[in-house]
Amino acid sequence: MGVDLQKDVHEDMRGHFSVYPKKWGLKRTDKNIDHRRVPNLQTLFKRKGLALKVTDKAADYMAGDLVT
Repeated sequence: MGVDLQKDVHEDMRGHFSVYPKKWGLKRTDKNIDHRRVPNLQTLFKRKGLALKVTDKAADYMAGDLVT
């Protein structure tokens, strides 16, 4: 689908580190793990306007959707 979450999360975190969760006490990005952390993905999706409302209806989701 042309999406590289590792690259996208890392680049967005580099430019907007302060808006990402501080749960891990990091002082800078870590391109090897940042894209694997659900709160980071949630932040990226919200920032990019890709977050969807969570519902109980299976029809609201498509194959490949990340639901957290």
